[in-house]
Amino acid sequence: MFTILCDAAPAAAQPAEGGFLGGGMGSLLMIVAIFVVFYFFMIRPQQKRQKEVQKMRDALGKGDKIVTAGGIHGIIRDVKPTYFVVEVSNGVSLRIDKTSVYVSSEDAAAAAEATKKELETKMAQLEADLKASGEELAALKRDREKDAAAHGELQGRLAER
Repeated sequence: MFTILCDAAPAAAQPAEGGFLGGGMGSLLMIVAIFVVFYFFMIRPQQKRQKEVQKMRDALGKGDKIVTAGGIHGIIRDVKPTYFVVEVSNGVSLRIDKTSVYVSSEDAAAAAEATKKELETKMAQLEADLKASGEELAALKRDREKDAAAHGELQGRLAER
């Protein structure tokens, strides 16, 4: 990257060739644009995923089913600051670093199902609220029409006098 910037610097010092912002500035602008694209399409989404995984690991506790990065399935029996004690079989426990632990696919599926039901419930409530709002809006429109008719009648009476 340093060599690219060094190559762009002498080009920027040369007189412009009539192109967009001169020859050197255009190439420097393109480098900045590439960094912006990399940030928004690669770096930022990866940081979001890492935060989600960290939140999931922080939420794990005793009794949760997990899978290690090596594919070992087990149940958490004890939680320490940097590792879990995981029971993989009756009487067989392993000390597993927290960074190599993921939620079991069974638990993940159950959590996804619970989230789906919660979203369906919220959606039904929002639809009910929308229907009630529509009914209130229709009533307000009817009242407005009645008021407009009464206003027109009063104006007619005033015009007759």
